[in-house]
Amino acid sequence: MKVGHPLSEIAPQVISNIIEDGLGFQLEVGGKSASTFGVNVVDGTPLKLSVISEPERDGDRVACSFRHEGSKLEVTARWDLNRQHQAAVLQLTLTNRGSKRSPEFSALNPISISLKGAREKGTKLRSIGGGHKVCYYPPDAFRDRVVSVAEHGGFAPFRIEAGRDGRSSSKDLPMLLLAIHDATRSGGIFLALEWSATWFLEAGFDCTNTDVHLRGGPEICGLVLEPGEKISLPQAHFVFFEGNLSTGTNRARRYIYEAICPDLDDQRPLPPVSYDHWWGIGCHFDESFMKQQVDRASEIGVEYFVLDAGWYKGCGPGSDDCFLGVGNWQSVDDHKFPNGLEPLAEYVRSSGMLFGLWFDVEHAHRTSDLVKQHPDWFWDIGADFLHQNLALKEVQDYLIELVGDYIKRLDLRWGRWDYNIAPRPFWDRIDPTGKIQISYVKGLYRVLDTLMREHKRWLVECCASGGKRIDLGTLRRAHLLWSSDHTEDPN
Repeated sequence: MKVGHPLSEIAPQVISNIIEDGLGFQLEVGGKSASTFGVNVVDGTPLKLSVISEPERDGDRVACSFRHEGSKLEVTARWDLNRQHQAAVLQLTLTNRGSKRSPEFSALNPISISLKGAREKGTKLRSIGGGHKVCYYPPDAFRDRVVSVAEHGGFAPFRIEAGRDGRSSSKDLPMLLLAIHDATRSGGIFLALEWSATWFLEAGFDCTNTDVHLRGGPEICGLVLEPGEKISLPQAHFVFFEGNLSTGTNRARRYIYEAICPDLDDQRPLPPVSYDHWWGIGCHFDESFMKQQVDRASEIGVEYFVLDAGWYKGCGPGSDDCFLGVGNWQSVDDHKFPNGLEPLAEYVRSSGMLFGLWFDVEHAHRTSDLVKQHPDWFWDIGADFLHQNLALKEVQDYLIELVGDYIKRLDLRWGRWDYNIAPRPFWDRIDPTGKIQISYVKGLYRVLDTLMREHKRWLVECCASGGKRIDLGTLRRAHLLWSSDHTEDPN
């Protein structure tokens, strides 16, 4: 890094001494995409940027601007330092100041640093598998993987990435830890992306030396900025530590819990005891049956009683498919709840528990009320289900009002925010460059941020067919994350 670079201020000596000069991020143009799923960019050329403003400081916030003279592209890098955790968060913003389209980007990597001489016997990489939904035991979900850098096969990079369906943790968690440990030094770096779409992180190697090159970012291909267009890339998190692999892992966990995870009603929550009816019951319930469940749950000390899928019209009575009614959010199933959800919510409260409700608002069945009323709010690729377009502000506003109204009317204290659709086929059809993902995730974060800010006692549990969207973006916007949909399987 250049002298005075923000990372050098928080990195321990054992790491700062081996970080090579550079910006800490890299934009690439040219290159090729090698597959339908996943943008395996090759032969990209780094874009040469020149500094146009000296670093500006405001406490532990440092900002610096760069420009590519050929295209008038401006890049603003804002670093937020967290000295307590020896961490930094990088936010990159790209603006096309020119009168022509920008070059075609093959990579926009908010993480790009090189560690001199780090490919040694004692250097290890740790990654964690994603929330694979498998029906065998032991499952692959969240499996820990530790790889010796020196013994990693050849010079192929060690790479982790999002799953093929586009949800951020279908394959791996977007987090990578590198620890160096030998006779003279012990320390490392934890890298993570605050990002709930497609991504990659990798450790690359050079055949001419023992350097390790760490890079990562969203998966893109041929992304272009129009004149005047501006985008912000996923936030990149850098956490440094002294010590071995276990020390680094504990530092990463502490950073996530203390610096990322949100409070509930202005306090950091402990894991609560909750009951969710779906496993073992499914759609086969009505108000009378649910009240029986409330009685039993209250007897054994449950704190939150959560009504899962099937409370809206279109999936009962007698239907096993809760998804047939997804999109009918403003119409409660009057066969199951002839007087609405208010009587059940009151019954839960009178039994000493707090009431929760399931939502899956990012997609809808094509026969649903919402699709019929607002077909322009959805991406339609011909399947039974359409994907909501959260890049549209009117869609964001609608979801904020819809969920917020349920929170107020029912005094909801729990929201199960599910995501049971694979977004990648929609994103690839609408915009294969990857730009649409940036707009979508920005919209999703606005919805959750607004709801959590306006309803401080509403506990959020994020789910995605199990643990398929677990990342720093959802960890910042949820108090709990559901890890597996195989809850009813005793294995």
